[in-house]
Amino acid sequence: MDNEFIRASAEADIRKNYRKYWEKIFDNMLDENIDNKIFFQCASGYVFKINSVVFGMDIVFRCNWMKEMVKDRYVDDLNKLKYFFITHDHIDHYDKRLISELKDTDIIWIIPDFFDNDEIFSLGLKEEKIIWAKKDEKIELDFGTVTVFESRHIRVTGEGVEEYGYIFDTKENKRIVCPGDLRRYGKDLFIDFGKIDTLILHVWLGGGNAENYPFEPYASDFSKFAADLNPNKIIFGHLNEFVRTRDEMWSYAHAGVVTAGIKALKPDTQIIAPYVGDMADLF
Repeated sequence: MDNEFIRASAEADIRKNYRKYWEKIFDNMLDENIDNKIFFQCASGYVFKINSVVFGMDIVFRCNWMKEMVKDRYVDDLNKLKYFFITHDHIDHYDKRLISELKDTDIIWIIPDFFDNDEIFSLGLKEEKIIWAKKDEKIELDFGTVTVFESRHIRVTGEGVEEYGYIFDTKENKRIVCPGDLRRYGKDLFIDFGKIDTLILHVWLGGGNAENYPFEPYASDFSKFAADLNPNKIIFGHLNEFVRTRDEMWSYAHAGVVTAGIKALKPDTQIIAPYVGDMADLF
């Protein structure tokens, strides 16, 4: 499988249309008629709106030219976020330059406690604007309860970094689970998630494996893991990240393979594979 056409097409589109996609998110997210949605700022950067509260997770600019396309508005737009969650210290999830540029905003930052505190403070963030997320801790916020859990970014080979995932329980008893970037799959590797309404699941089918159709054994492991969790809805992430090399970029082709795998096990599961700028219902 040759991934270059997909990679090049995604890059060409974003180079042409990123400002339009940005505007779709930030011109609509405060609309009082829009609620309980997720918006896609980049491959794995999200804006949530739950119970009229707007917050972000792992928002980054993967290329300087993307930031240039919205340079007249991105600070003001991101200042409309009430909270900003970070999951782990990788450049596609943790944009130090952007965080420093947002240091004087009203954003409340939810940052894993394993991050280097000195580095965080060197970016200009103030202690009073930070909530340090701790494993197995519950954080009460105005849209609901957040449960912090240890995720599985570290591979069986030992490569990777620490990562926290987040569970969002709304006041209406709806549950969203965001495990982040997984490198090992298995329900028994995690805390008991209980009944999941929506699972935000990043597609990853093995290091350097993106052109090795049918991407086994990862595709089967991924599909079984998703089906075992038995969510009502799955929303894929980490798709069409064109800055990656061909053998590391996950696309709709890969999403299609694991969609088929999940549907074979749990045919009633609703599955969404979004694109940058898209908005999707959480429930």
